[in-house]
Amino acid sequence: MQLNRDSKWSEAPSHLLKKEGERRYAELFTVKSPSNQFIVDITDFGGIIVRIQVGDDKGNLSDVVLGENSCSEYVKASTYFGATIGRVSNRIAGGKFKLEGNEHQLAVNNGPNHLHGGLEGFDKVWWNCSRFELIDPPKEISIQNSEISPEREEKIALLQFERTSKDGEEGYPGGVALTLRYYITSRAVVWELLAENLDEKSTLVNLTNHSYFNLEGGDSIIDDQVITLNADHYNPVDSDCLALDSLQEIEKSSFKGIHKEGVSFGSLFANFGDVDHSFHLVGKDATKMTLKGEESMTFVARVESKKSRRKISIYSNQPCVQLYTGNFLTEEIQSFGQKCRKHGAFCLETQLPPNSINRKEYAQSTVLTRGKTYQNLTAFVFQ
Repeated sequence: MQLNRDSKWSEAPSHLLKKEGERRYAELFTVKSPSNQFIVDITDFGGIIVRIQVGDDKGNLSDVVLGENSCSEYVKASTYFGATIGRVSNRIAGGKFKLEGNEHQLAVNNGPNHLHGGLEGFDKVWWNCSRFELIDPPKEISIQNSEISPEREEKIALLQFERTSKDGEEGYPGGVALTLRYYITSRAVVWELLAENLDEKSTLVNLTNHSYFNLEGGDSIIDDQVITLNADHYNPVDSDCLALDSLQEIEKSSFKGIHKEGVSFGSLFANFGDVDHSFHLVGKDATKMTLKGEESMTFVARVESKKSRRKISIYSNQPCVQLYTGNFLTEEIQSFGQKCRKHGAFCLETQLPPNSINRKEYAQSTVLTRGKTYQNLTAFVFQ
């Protein structure tokens, strides 16, 4: 594995210089596999996955995620390309919640709701690099019943970031110590997000990564790519994409087949329409928080492209995954200077139930109490 650190990848915008003091540049961390068939770029701004270049069956490299060329472009964008999302991912109804008897009002930044941590969530702040080195694969990143487990490799890359989210940041109560780890192998990116409550008061935590994937790269759409989800129910949403309280059986819906043999995105669009929904994974308990060490990674989803013959398999310790099919991508939005297209990428955001604090059954799933450590451990495995 080859490691490279570009300490002056992109100059920071002026408003970040004022807020963050002496830090003038965003850094770019690159990991390249021995075969040069897997190259990953990550920046310390927003903990963002900038690029994932993957070889096809003929050895041709393509970038399979959407991204930006500079720190300034990530600041301006509202797409969350490759970003670390928090303090709470997805939507909170009206930006309001009640916790330990106190009412809290967050920023309303997505129609009538709060989205992805607010106006300046974890995607728009600096993360401090504390480690970038080759290590022996830790047991924690093993994947049950898998022949492609990252722990089978001799050496892997570790990129570790840290930051503290203070009490009151973006309106959230309590302070949390955050750790973001990227374990990178010759064919996988395993990411771990940890949040430790530092305060006497409880807070909300529901973290994720918001990478947009297209296994064919370029400006193609995803219609012909086939998705399989290890889920049995999904959450219907209202007109603002806010999850409703009810759950719908996949077998009795227009998603029928997605949990068995898989379906093409094109058929999903024809039978269901645009997708921006949370799916409940088989065998997972969505009513409780995922604390460190309590849950191992299990199969979440698989997407395949017959054209490029690339495949991504996703594993996680989370109970839910938000499938988003790039419904709001337009030609006014660019990825690396190239115009985007509707349905030009998909996101699979592993997480706890959306708007859980305002839903009686799931109200405790995102509440982090004093001394507890939340964990999201997820693997993107490419073949």
